[in-house]
Amino acid sequence: MRRAARPRILLVLGLAVAASAAGAESNDAYTVRHYTERAEAGDVEAQRNLAAMYATGQFVKADAKQAARWWRKAAEQGDLESQIHLASALDQGTGVKADPAESTRWWLRAAEQGDPLAQYNLAVRYHDGRGSERDPVETIRWLRRSAAAGRPEAREMLDRLREARQHLAGDPARLFQVYREDAERGDAEAQAVTGSMYLQGVGVARDPAKGLDLLQRAAEQGHADAQTALGVIYDQGSEGIPTDPAWAVAWYERAAAQGSGTARFNLAVLYHHGVGVPRDTPRALMWLNLAREDSYSAAYMLHSLEGELSAEELRAGRELARRWQAEHPDVAAGATSAVPASADR
Repeated sequence: MRRAARPRILLVLGLAVAASAAGAESNDAYTVRHYTERAEAGDVEAQRNLAAMYATGQFVKADAKQAARWWRKAAEQGDLESQIHLASALDQGTGVKADPAESTRWWLRAAEQGDPLAQYNLAVRYHDGRGSERDPVETIRWLRRSAAAGRPEAREMLDRLREARQHLAGDPARLFQVYREDAERGDAEAQAVTGSMYLQGVGVARDPAKGLDLLQRAAEQGHADAQTALGVIYDQGSEGIPTDPAWAVAWYERAAAQGSGTARFNLAVLYHHGVGVPRDTPRALMWLNLAREDSYSAAYMLHSLEGELSAEELRAGRELARRWQAEHPDVAAGATSAVPASADR
């Protein structure tokens, strides 16, 4: 778990500089006495800064127990930074007896105030079952909030859970509510997930019309999985939508451009057979080359075609793939595998 950020003590430093008029009493002693008096009177800012002094050993001898004591007093008054530090102290047993359950409660209070790091730490605790029961739904709820606020580790964890299909673990009905709240705020990923849940009847009564509408909204915002799903629907003619190869190609193209291995393979099949587009073997090979690391089906089809097509056709497909990669350097490296410069047998 990441450590919470240290509290700011700029106010303390400013006061210490101004304390030269304290006479025989040293600036440090004056600063500590002044902040202690204010802290004991209930001043939350003084309590936070006094805790910071004891934690860092600035103006006073370092004392983890005193730091934890004053962070608790400030935290109980709702001070966000103190809640974060107290949660961390309780988790690590710094100045207090380690108490994972109480630590989780303080992470929750800080997370509810909107702190992204607290939200991430809380999600990790729900995921690991540290200080609480394991709760996949709450894990997703807090990871999504933290990721939306810009915490990269939250986004990375969400992506890992998504790849392992664990983002749909737990109680489907509760999970649907989590995603629906974000979908109503316009979040593309949440729209894609709730759209799929409506289509499959998972966690909510099946409703193809609502599912398609949400997938469409997510796809129009650039969500690759939603674009791929729409491509499949138009490709196969499902959910009350008649087969429309041209629309399938259009959505596959948009998802393929973002690195979707499934969209690239499906697009290759359509180009190879001339469905929805004129038959174009080099372009089919291009998409197969780009998808081969992410799609077993693409790798298998490419291997099969290598025994049927001429060396010139195979070279043309590889060259198109290399050119595409050169023109799209921003596509995630993991989604677009490198095409060998020469692979002729």
